[in-house]
This record gives sequence, structure tokens and C-alpha cells, in this order.
Amino acid sequence: MAVAGSLAVAGQGWQDLWAPNQVQEQQQFNLYSYTNINHNNIRTTTNVVVPVTLNQNFDTQGIVSSLDGVQYAINQQGELLSRGLQDISYQLSRPRFTETHTNGRSWGGAQTITNEVYEEHTIAQGQAFTTGENWSTAWAVDSSHSADLTFTYEVKNTGTEYARELTGVIFNIYLGDDTTPIISYPAWQQFPNGKLENLFPADAPHQFTSNNVPLTLEQMKRIDLGEPLRVVLEDFSYGADELFYQDAVTGGLTVFIEDGVDDNDETVDSYVIPTWGVESVQDVLTRYFAASYDVDGNLSSLRTPEFNGINPPTWHEHFLSDIAWWNIYLTQADAGNTPLKDLPAEAGGAILFRFNRDSDRDGYQDRVELRYGTDKDDPADHPQPEILAGYVKEQTGNVVTVKLVLENSGTFDAYGIDAVMYSPDDTTTIGNNTVGGNGKVRPGQHVAVGSLVKPPGLAHWGSSTAKPYATGNYSGTADRTYTFSASTPGVVGTGSTALTWNDGSGGSGSLPVGSSYHSPLPLSVSDGLEIGLTTGTIAAGASFTVTVLTPRDTLTYTVNSANPTPPVIVVSYSDPQGSHRFITPVELPSLDTDLAPYAGQMLKPLGLEIATTLSVNANGNNTTNLIANSPHPAAIQSGHL
Repeated sequence: MAVAGSLAVAGQGWQDLWAPNQVQEQQQFNLYSYTNINHNNIRTTTNVVVPVTLNQNFDTQGIVSSLDGVQYAINQQGELLSRGLQDISYQLSRPRFTETHTNGRSWGGAQTITNEVYEEHTIAQGQAFTTGENWSTAWAVDSSHSADLTFTYEVKNTGTEYARELTGVIFNIYLGDDTTPIISYPAWQQFPNGKLENLFPADAPHQFTSNNVPLTLEQMKRIDLGEPLRVVLEDFSYGADELFYQDAVTGGLTVFIEDGVDDNDETVDSYVIPTWGVESVQDVLTRYFAASYDVDGNLSSLRTPEFNGINPPTWHEHFLSDIAWWNIYLTQADAGNTPLKDLPAEAGGAILFRFNRDSDRDGYQDRVELRYGTDKDDPADHPQPEILAGYVKEQTGNVVTVKLVLENSGTFDAYGIDAVMYSPDDTTTIGNNTVGGNGKVRPGQHVAVGSLVKPPGLAHWGSSTAKPYATGNYSGTADRTYTFSASTPGVVGTGSTALTWNDGSGGSGSLPVGSSYHSPLPLSVSDGLEIGLTTGTIAAGASFTVTVLTPRDTLTYTVNSANPTPPVIVVSYSDPQGSHRFITPVELPSLDTDLAPYAGQMLKPLGLEIATTLSVNANGNNTTNLIANSPHPAAIQSGHL
């Protein structure tokens, strides 16, 4: 159930507080989008102006690889079901190279719901409009009831069946990081006779405003000093039908379907199909979903319905093919690679199907292209990374240390990045020849490979309630410890609250974290270091430190000649289209140098081909040629394979 709405607080009997016209305009910074999830046969939606967080997230930037004509998705992240699911591979023995779309029909079963969804609504990190000093003399006529809180919410059935009744709706209201609610609000008491009846999918939403919820003077103080206020749907019931729903779930197999992006959404639909005695998971599935099979009896296609709540469902067929594959997740931990036709169905179990497709065979699955706004049917139109690289040299005696810098000027993540250094001749001897091997460079990032930003040290942060964090990619030339001190104490996000910083080596500056600061967004400090703070107070005299380290993962070589030939650095990275390599000849003056001006200087890597000018004799000897191509200007001498 997605329930949200606007919140209001009305006070009484205030003294020594700022006037209402001094309240800072609330900024919505950390808004989280959410997807409506089915709950049994009812789902609710809202029109709200507050953030929403969910515990059910799907990472749609999976990595696609190709193997024997069948593509598989790897690196899928996130908790796909709250009970923890085990990923299994579902393989197709005979890949299809075309797909057809036909209409299916229901073979029984009923679309139902899951209650395992957590949603909450909160003021965006709160809105602080007083200072801690104001509260030292604040008082109310009744300190146990110094203000009233109200919130609005909507209830709407966006499922596919009508709900006979909805009752027992309770909201928990939390303040700050408290794990115990300040109140459990019985919203059902506002419903006629304590329940809503006959909720049809096409009905307009039911709108409600809560009764006044009393707040104490201490709770108002915490709200005004920036602590977030959260309204969380805690419980609800379908009345007399609840037992029927529970029996259906515990006695059947719950099937979750994420059917791709042809319908322009990634909503997860859920169904409960009863299990009848000893049967396989595939038997249960095909009792409701029409299917096709390969010669071994494994599923090769599955038909799933699309509902709009009004018209009969439209059925779509999902083939396994050279451009379409499935991810299947099961609650059965012992499933392993057992085919679904051989896997016994467990009553009360769950299975998730995620249908994937790469329509234009460009390596980027359709759901990724939908997110990036590219054409899923045009292989030339897709997101992609553009990696630039340079290096900085430091020489001590005849030993040279090389630090690598990367920059992604493209639109997609590059991952699995490494660099290898080789010597073209004997004027240098390679020591450490490899850096990297994993990691990721996101679009727009400038990364010094191997640098480290440590978490803040809070030994001297005192009674401050704002929580600092450190991030970024440090590109400085030396290890440093930055100290951040309160220059103007106060509340983060209000007034003239500010910090000063110094790096212990003569560098210093100031960071405004008052009314112009959008908490908790990061602020740039220097050399790629960034810090941010949550809302809360910064006490007078408070300070924290952040230690940053230069790259520890470096290339090294020894100089053997007065005029050495510089070694060659080959950079490789991966994206959904495979592995890519290039040579960087760019030496930089410092790790923080912008690489954009060097975009045209990356070289193709060393190439090697095996060719023959004669017809190949399959049964005898052949003469072939090894053709090496090195775009780098340094000639390779005494090379070997």
C-alpha cells in the first residue's frame, strides 16, 4: 500500500521563537521515486509532495554477455524479494532466432497480492527554522501538547479485482532515527463503521485527512532542529477475506512477474497459484500461464497478461531466443540448477521471473535503453562509456612510479578497468606492470586509480547532531588530513551556518552549509575531495577530520639508459558490448588535470592477425603470416609471443 500526503504542524502557546515569516522555504532534495506494488487484489496510489522510500529496488543497469547464442544477465543487484532469493540459470538447448507474439488464455488461478512491502513518507530531512539557543527558553502552555500534526493520504485500488473491504489501517509516525514510533495512528477509525467497502479498480481514490496528532514540546524541538518526520504504513487487513488470502499464499506458489519494458513500465505483478499434491514448479506455472516447450520438455516461452483494471487482459508471449533471456529467482535455497520441470513445488514458496530482451542486438538490454532514452530497435543508438586516460610520473633515482588517471566522458558506466605497461626495448625494465582489475568509472567521473578517501573522524564533533560524510576521488599529489571546523555554529540548511577547512599543508577555505546549502548533497573541497552533511546542529568548537591517500596501486619501471624509450600503457575496460582496449600516450602534470582536451589522442591497441595468401589445406601443412600492428610511435624491439 503506497500511502503518502502532505503534513502540517500547528503550534500553540509559543514564546521566544522565530516568527512564521522567518521560516525558510522547504527544499525537496532527496526525492525517491517508487513503483506501485500489488497487495493481494488491491493497490493504492497517492498524489503527494513528500519523498517516498521503498525496500524493493531493482537494479536495471545489469551487464549482458553472450554465450553460445543465448544471453544471460549478470551482476543483477538489489533484494529482489524480501525473503532472499537464490538465482538460478535457465538455459535453452535450441535458441530461437525469431520471436512471435500470440494470444494466450487463462488456465485458472487468480491474480492476488503480497503484503511484504514497506513504504514511508517523510519531510525531506526536516526543515530547521530555529536554532538550539532559541529552545533554551522556549515554553508552551501545555508541554505535553504543544502542537498538532496532521497528514493527508489516499486509498485507491489499482489492482485487477475488487476488494470487498479494507480495515485495520494503522500508520506509525517516527521522529529522527528512532526505532519506536511517537504514535501509532488508527486511521481505520475514520472509515465508515471502521472499514472501506467495495473498492473497485476503476473507482476514484478515497481521500482522508488525519485527526490532530498531539506533539510534545520536546518533539517540536527535534522537528524544528531538522530531524525528519516519517509516516509509515504499519498494518492493514482485508477483513473476513484476509484468512482466505493467507491460506492461498501458504498453500500455493507466489509468482512475481517483471515482464520487460514493452509496456513502458517495470511494475512487478504477483499471482498465487495453488499447488496440488506432488508436482513440479513448471506444472504449477503452466496451470495458469500458457507455455511452449523445447524437445527436452523445458519451457521455451511463457505468456503473461497485462491488466489495466477495466478491460480484459492482453496476453504477451515471452520467448527464449538469441536476443531474449530470463532471470529466475526462487525462495528454494536448494534449487541449484535443477530445471523447473524437475524441481518439486513447495507450498508457500515464491518465484520471480524477469524477462529481458536486446531487440537490436547492440548489447544493451531494452530496459537499459528505456532508462537512457535511446532507441531499443536501432543498434547505432545506445548509451556507451568513453574512457580517457593519462598518467603522472615520479622518479626516484632510476626507479619511476606511474600513477594512472581515468575520466569517463560518455553516458554509461565502464567497469572491469585495468592497465598493463610494457617496455618496447631494453632501455627500461618493467617492475609492477599491472594496475586495477576491477572497479567502475561512472559518466562524468575523474578517477585517480588507487586513491582513497577515508570516513570522517568524529572524535571532536562533540554534541553536533548533523552527520558528515566524505566522498569523491582524491587527485592530490600527497597524503593529507583535512580538518573541518565550525566557523559559524548553527543548524545545517539555515541561516549563515558555515565550516572552515585546512589540509595541513597551507590549503584552506570555507564551506557555507546554511540556507544556501541543499543537505545532504556533497560540496567540493579540493583535489576531488567532497564532503556533505545531513540536517542537524553544528556545535560551537566542533570539528572533524578526513584523511585522503594518493594512489597505492601504481605501475613501476627501472631506467637502464640515459635516453630511455618510455614504456607503453595499454588500458582496458568493459561495457555491455564487450571488452575494449586503447593506448594512452598522455603524460599529465598532475592527477587532477582535466583529460577532456586529450580526447583525440587515445591510440588503438597493439593488434595481431594471422593471415595467409594461399588457400587453406585442411589436411596438410599451411604457410601463414603473423601481422603485428602497433599504433604507438615507439618501435617494439626483440618482441616475443
